[in-house]
Parts: sequence; structure tokens; C-alpha cells
Amino acid sequence: MIKRTGDTFYFGIDESNHGVFPEVFVAVGSYNYTDSRVFPNSRKINEENILFSSMRTRDYRFSVLTKKDYERFHHKDIMPRVAGKLINSFEEDYDFLDVSVDGSLRQCQKDLLESLVDKGSELEGKILIKDLPKGEDYSTNYLVSLADGWSRFIVKKLKKGEITAGMKRRYVEF
Repeated sequence: MIKRTGDTFYFGIDESNHGVFPEVFVAVGSYNYTDSRVFPNSRKINEENILFSSMRTRDYRFSVLTKKDYERFHHKDIMPRVAGKLINSFEEDYDFLDVSVDGSLRQCQKDLLESLVDKGSELEGKILIKDLPKGEDYSTNYLVSLADGWSRFIVKKLKKGEITAGMKRRYVEF
């Protein structure tokens, strides 16, 4: 991804098969505003060529959680904690942060996530956290769709023992 200074940095975050272990959380980051716009009836991204070609101007990080990881924290704290860790693993420089999370978040979860972002004090009042509750029309944005596709792809690769060097570079320990 092209490094830029300033601007808004957008994230889409999703996890694979909630409650099925190992569970993979993925954050996809981009400077492109159109990646963050919400569209109804968004389609799931299943084609590997779309996943890989989409990374020319975006990047992703992922964490793999086990049932034991879930025992360390309250289940409602997992998404904000993992999301904060993934966001912090990006070395981008931005003035505003726009985070879209698949599913519903309570305000206390949004507050926790905001407090866990390393640049939180610098970005006070400049972090927007949007939850995208699941609905019948599968309204989401492109970054969350990519995060969803990457999480499913990584789970498939994990099960086959086929994690590549490129994927290992994007792995974030939780």
C-alpha cells in the first residue's frame, strides 16, 4: 500500500464464523473514501483473484483466536480488543480514523476500542467507529466485505496448513 501522511485512514473489520475456532479476525485498511461507503445488498467476496488484486491499494492484518483467548476476556470485549490490536499494527500516518465493524457494537465497546488505539489521545474527537448491524439486505462497505473474504480465505488456508510468507507478515499476535 502507498504510504501517505495525513488524511483519513479507513478500516473494515470482520471475523470468521463467530464462535467456531480457530476464529480469524481481519482488518483491511485504505485511504480511499469510497471503500468506506455503505451499500445495500453488498455481495460476499469469494474469488481469490479479487482478494489479491484489491490489495494493490489496501493492506490487511489478521489475528487468530482460540477458545482459550476467549476465556481471557469478557466475550463482549473481544472485538474491540482485537480490532485495537490490528489497527495499531498498521504503520500508517493519518489525521482521522474511520472504523467500520461488521455487526453491532454497544457504546461501551466503541469507547473501549477508541481507548485502545495507540494514537487515541492525538486523535481525540477524530475517531469514527461505525457498526454495521447484520440485516436482511446485507448492507456493508467494501472494506468489511474484503475483511470477510480474507477471514474465510485464511481459515481455509489454516485448515490446510498453507499459510504463506506474505500472510505470516500480516499476522498479529493477540
